[in-house]
Amino acid sequence: CYGVGTDMYMDGFTSYVNNDETPLCLNLLFTDWTLNTKTKFTFACIGIILLGIFTELLGLLRRLIDTFIRQGGLGKYKRAGPLIMSTLYGTQVLLGYFLMLTAMTYQVELFVCVLLGLVMGHAAFNLNETPSANTDPCCVNPVESKPSFDGKGLHTALPIDYEESKITGSPMYQQKEGPIILVIDGMTCNNCTTTVTNALQKHRGVYRVEVSLSPQQAIIYPDVQSSTESFVKSLIATIESVGFDARV
Repeated sequence: CYGVGTDMYMDGFTSYVNNDETPLCLNLLFTDWTLNTKTKFTFACIGIILLGIFTELLGLLRRLIDTFIRQGGLGKYKRAGPLIMSTLYGTQVLLGYFLMLTAMTYQVELFVCVLLGLVMGHAAFNLNETPSANTDPCCVNPVESKPSFDGKGLHTALPIDYEESKITGSPMYQQKEGPIILVIDGMTCNNCTTTVTNALQKHRGVYRVEVSLSPQQAIIYPDVQSSTESFVKSLIATIESVGFDARV
């Protein structure tokens, strides 16, 4: 390549390998990171692949740490939980944007390295997770519960540690109250049911949630200690906090 470096190839995808003309050198993310030698370009490709893998690894770490925090693993330092999760989320978003900006340089080999790193990381750390509708690494979703659809617009979710408790036979699985049914107004699509489900699943005292479009309602299965009038009011407030009206 030649020149002081460009941030993006404006004429479309440009390859360093299969190109009859010598292209401009590329500035990768920063003006000082000019890929003007084969060695620099090789290390850049390796680094982008590792960055993609690590971005996917952060998704796994966020889920594991979230489970650890929810199970009281921080003890007296539990107030640090939101800071830890926010830091991990922000780091994953930052790395995702780095990958996005790398892809937007329109340099063929680097674009392939972005895809390769993300695919390798997904295969290694997130292959068994429920597929997400969002494949943009720069806009990662918060840690979510395990969702499923029954084909009728019904969205159910269990907390991350629910299946584990089911196997171990802990009281969380064995002792339950009857369900609480709330009528919800304003839901129009599966994204709405997902929003409501995720909000309710984070509510203390909830171990299972079923949210449907037809009828528009939420069926909440509380812990044995949680089925009280104040608990129901707090559930309604949680639904209202994400933009929907709810009533018994």
